[in-house]
This record gives sequence, structure tokens and C-alpha cells, in this order.
Amino acid sequence: MKAIFLNFDGVLNKLDGSAPPTGLHLEPANVAHLNQIAARCRAAVVLTTAHRLHHPLSTLRLALEDAGFSGTVIGDVPSLRALDERGAPTVAEEVREWLKVVRVGGLVVLDHRPVDGLANQLIQTDPSKGLTAHNAARAIELLLPPAKTVEWTPRR
Repeated sequence: MKAIFLNFDGVLNKLDGSAPPTGLHLEPANVAHLNQIAARCRAAVVLTTAHRLHHPLSTLRLALEDAGFSGTVIGDVPSLRALDERGAPTVAEEVREWLKVVRVGGLVVLDHRPVDGLANQLIQTDPSKGLTAHNAARAIELLLPPAKTVEWTPRR
């Protein structure tokens, strides 16, 4: 299984003031890019969003579905309540804790913030745009192994 560790804010919505100040507003265009990653890589979503601390998983799944998500959400990372110097949860530690329980064949982290310790798996979005086609293409490259080249030499 391949996993997409997903933050909502700055990834599936824009942090440019256009979203309502409350609630779970997800941009369908950004969700469409998430669908491309999930379908092409046969990857499932694991939520890292802070919204998981305030809403049940069923509510977050419904918000994704309402915005057009067609993939699978298999759960969320544990809340370690550890905070970084900005007062934000340390996503890398929460992802590592989740990976102690579940084995994956590849992973990508979609977030608008730096994720120390997972930089090689991070697709950092521009929070004013959210997840773009370019970000999705880079995520797919990370999750899919490169095609192997086989040389064929005819027998004589």
C-alpha cells in the first residue's frame, strides 16, 4: 500500500482569505488533483490535518466526498500533542508514529508547511494556491517507481 499523508489547509483549500473563516471548505479543483495522485498510484489517504483534532473522521471523509474525492481515507495520524517552535503539531513525528503500526510501500506528505525529517517525501504547496497539477505530478513521481529499461538483443 502507498500512503498520502494529507493536510487540508493550504493543500485542499487556499489560505488567501477566500475561504469561509469557519467550517471545512475544500476546493474541488484541488481535490481533483488529489484524486489523480490516489488513482494513478493506488494510494490511500491518511489525514494529518489539524481538523482531525476537532472533527470526527466520518465528518472529514464526508467533507472530502462532498468536494469530489473518490479515493479512500484509511485513517489519521495519532495526535502526539507535540508542538514545534511555531506552536504547530510536529507532523513528522505523528507520521513516524503511524508508520510504526502500518507498513507502506511508498509515501508522500502533502502540506503547505515544511515537515522536518520527511523532506524527501514532502510536496510543499503554495498556501495561496493549494495543490496544483504540478504538485500532483511531483507526488506521482515520488510514489511510482521509475520504469525499468530492458534492452533486447536479437539472437543471431
